[in-house]
Amino acid sequence: SIVLSFFVIMLLLSALALAFPVEAPNAVRASAGIGLAFLLAALPLPALRMKLNDWIQSARVNVFESGESKSSGVSARNGSLPVNFALAVFAVLLMLVEARAAFTTYFTDYSYAQPAHNYSISLELARALDDFAGNGSTFVKIWPYWYDGNALRAQMVKTPRDWRGELERFDPNAPPFSNFNGKALFLINPHDQQALDFLNQYFPNGIAVEHFDPSHTLQFISFYGQR
Repeated sequence: SIVLSFFVIMLLLSALALAFPVEAPNAVRASAGIGLAFLLAALPLPALRMKLNDWIQSARVNVFESGESKSSGVSARNGSLPVNFALAVFAVLLMLVEARAAFTTYFTDYSYAQPAHNYSISLELARALDDFAGNGSTFVKIWPYWYDGNALRAQMVKTPRDWRGELERFDPNAPPFSNFNGKALFLINPHDQQALDFLNQYFPNGIAVEHFDPSHTLQFISFYGQR
């Protein structure tokens, strides 16, 4: 009861922090409910074991009372091992069935139900930057409500963590365009047509590559240029 009470207290912080309709629930804040969810999901297993054990014991009593064997008392004690083994096998089978159903629900059904089928724009931007790492300069043109800069840097592997390639605007008289020389990669939002036009003029031989999510929606454009 004390453990369950602590779980309720931990959930209060998440519940009281919500301010509908301005703020939406956050999965990180609700992480305190993970432990409680596992406990609730595990409750049927000991209950099922007790029910099966009671049924087996009552069946033994009926057999013993029928006078089938004088050594029935010894058999009852020695029979606990195979019974427990059978219960363990049954529990493992139940968990395998549940694991299969949970795998489909979490990795298929859940992802499909999410916006853009759980497509992570920050992760894909980081992968694009990493793929070009070491070949030239890399930049991301900022666009409102497009991605999380901290999440982008956290998911970089090859790109240095001190990367500072986010640009608020493209100015031909300011770095990096004022004195640019070499190869570069620019990641831009597909709605930022002004930035794409600027890059096409600045890099006449540049290449624009479109990136789509699983629902075939254009999410960002990689522009490769050289001067």
